[in-house]
Amino acid sequence: MQILGKFTLGVWKLSDLTTDILAGKELETICEMNPYIKDLEANARLIAAAPELYHMVAHLLDYVREWKAVSSGTVYKATVGRDISKAEELLARIDGKEDSHER
Repeated sequence: MQILGKFTLGVWKLSDLTTDILAGKELETICEMNPYIKDLEANARLIAAAPELYHMVAHLLDYVREWKAVSSGTVYKATVGRDISKAEELLARIDGKEDSHER
């Protein structure tokens, strides 16, 4: 699987000077956080980790698919199949390939 995603590439990080999320080679602002919200830094860390989370889910999904292909037992395959579907739906939503309002 080629893991790309349609978002700004590079490391995302919380600015040292503002409440902005910075990304890309030039570390441009991609998200301005409201400085008055509760748990600002925790929310900013989660947003900044989004690309890594995306790549990790996609990477683990490949392993789970491979494991499902070689494992035995219908109960385990059904459970893993459900988890694969959920991960695929999550990545599709992130990639904009699924209308998130359909739920």
